[in-house]
Amino acid sequence: MLRTRIITALILAPLVLAAVIWVPSRYLAVVFWLVAAAGCYEWAALAGLHKPLPRLLYVALFGVLAALVYLDHGLFPILLLIGCGVWVFAACCVLMFPRGTELFKKDMFVAVLGMLVLLPAWVALVVIHGAADGYLW
Repeated sequence: MLRTRIITALILAPLVLAAVIWVPSRYLAVVFWLVAAAGCYEWAALAGLHKPLPRLLYVALFGVLAALVYLDHGLFPILLLIGCGVWVFAACCVLMFPRGTELFKKDMFVAVLGMLVLLPAWVALVVIHGAADGYLW
């Protein structure tokens, strides 16, 4: 099992590196979105969506939101601030643990949190790659 993972990493790492260096940002945004969508599909299970259709609808919502944000680059700074806020919130939750854990047992909260984590993360990758020499980051 470990051997297979190492071989996969040795094959994929150069391909990902080449894509980050040579693929234009608008195309890489789609690749980044596909990775985020896979994460979104998994996050849907954390939010209590265990059947394929609701999970796919959750990913579709993520896709619609990502498309709307991508079409209006003016929303990028807002999403980046939201992302920072979510991580500050996460740090506070860690510091307050175990208080407040009941909040994370609510499926709707976890579903919204997923969007507030994944969408800004995708935007951050798009913004970083699109910046001058961003591929170096």
